[in-house]
Amino acid sequence: MQKRLKITAHSNNQVSNAYSILLALSAGVWTLTTLLLIASPSLHGIMTYLYIAVATAWVLVTFFSAGKGLKMSAPAFVMMVVCLIAYLFTVMYSQYKTSATFVVFFCEVILSFLMVQVKINARAFLLTSMLMPLIGLPFIDTLFLYVSQEDSLGMGTSYAFMLPAVCTIVYLLKYIRYDRRLQKMFMWLLVAVNMLFMYLILSSGSRGVVLSLIFTIVAIYIFPFDNERDGIRMKSWRSLLILLGAILIGIYFWNILDFFNTILKTVGITIYGLDRTVEFHKAGDVLTGRDNIVEIAWDAFLHEPLFGHGVSTFPDYTNDTYPWIHNSVIQLLFDGGLVLFLLVVYPLFRSIKYWFRTCTFDDYLMVLVLFSASVPGSLFSHDLWSLPILWMFVGFSLKYCKSKHA
Repeated sequence: MQKRLKITAHSNNQVSNAYSILLALSAGVWTLTTLLLIASPSLHGIMTYLYIAVATAWVLVTFFSAGKGLKMSAPAFVMMVVCLIAYLFTVMYSQYKTSATFVVFFCEVILSFLMVQVKINARAFLLTSMLMPLIGLPFIDTLFLYVSQEDSLGMGTSYAFMLPAVCTIVYLLKYIRYDRRLQKMFMWLLVAVNMLFMYLILSSGSRGVVLSLIFTIVAIYIFPFDNERDGIRMKSWRSLLILLGAILIGIYFWNILDFFNTILKTVGITIYGLDRTVEFHKAGDVLTGRDNIVEIAWDAFLHEPLFGHGVSTFPDYTNDTYPWIHNSVIQLLFDGGLVLFLLVVYPLFRSIKYWFRTCTFDDYLMVLVLFSASVPGSLFSHDLWSLPILWMFVGFSLKYCKSKHA
C-alpha cells in the first residue's frame, strides 16, 4: 500500500489558505484578465484593477491576522530592496526612460516578493489556479472561432492559459493520489475543463508555452520528492542517466524533434508550437529574429557592463523598435549590469542548492509550479519586470537561502 506523504501542519490553517488563494489570484492576473476580456471585450485596463484588488485583499488579510505567518527572509528582503533601488535610480538618473510605471512595478515585482513570504498551502494554490478557466468555459466557442480564423491562439493568450495548465499537470502527477474519493470526483471535472484549454495550447498555442508544459512533466520525473524525508534525493545511477540523456538530446536535438513531430503527424496529431519550431529551423530562423534583439542588448551591456542602462529601458534605448529583449538573463545584464545580475543570481543559486536538500512537499510543488510557469518562458518571450510569477519564484526560493548550509 502506497505511503501517504507527510503534508505540513499549516495545510488546514485558514490564514495560510487565504494567503495561498491570493497568491494564486495574483499569479493568475494575466489569466483572469484574458478570460474577462473574452467574456467582455470592453473591460480593457482591468489588469491594473485586479492587481490593486488582490493587493488590497492581501493587506487586509495581513492586518486582520496581525501578520500571522508572515515572516520575510533577510535575503528576500534585501533583493526586493535592491530591485526597488534599481527602479528608482532608473527613474531619477538613467538617460533612458523606463517603460514600467511605479504602480505596475510595485504590483508585479515588490508585491510578488511579499506575497510568497508566508507558509503556502500548495493544494489551495493549485485548486484556485485550476478554477480560473471555469470563467472562460461559457465562451470557449469564441476561442475556437478565433483559432479557426487566425490559425493560432496567439502568444499572449497562450501564456495566459499556461499557469492553470502547469497546475493541472502537477496536480495530476503529484497530488491527486492523496485526495479523498469525493474530492477526486470534483477535481477530475476541473481537470477535464483545464484539458480543454490545454488542447487549445497544444493545437494552436505558442512554442514557449508548449516548452514549459513539457519541462513541467520532465522536471517531475527528473527531480523526484523523497517520500521518506524532506528534500529531493537523486541516486547516482539516475543522475548519470540524466546526464547521458541530456548529452544525447543536445547532440541530436533537431533530429529527435523532427522525428517526434513526424510520428505525431502520422497518427493525426499536430502540436502547433512543435510544428512551427521544426519549420522555422528548416528555414534557418528558429528564433524568429530574437537573436538580433539579444545581440543588440548584449552589445549595449558591453558598453555599460557594471550598472547597465536601467530597469525596462530597452524600448527607449531602441527608439521603441523593440518592446523587450525576449531573454531574462540578457535583460538583467542590460538593465542592471553585472552588479544587479550578481545580486539576483548568486543568492538564488545558493537558496536552490539548500532547497534541494530540505524542501517540504508543499514547497516542492510550489517551486515546481512557479519555476515551470515562469523561467522557461522568460528565456524566450517575456519582459523580465512584467512577469510577477517569476519574482514569486525568486522570492519563494530565497526563503531557503541559509548561509550556514548553502
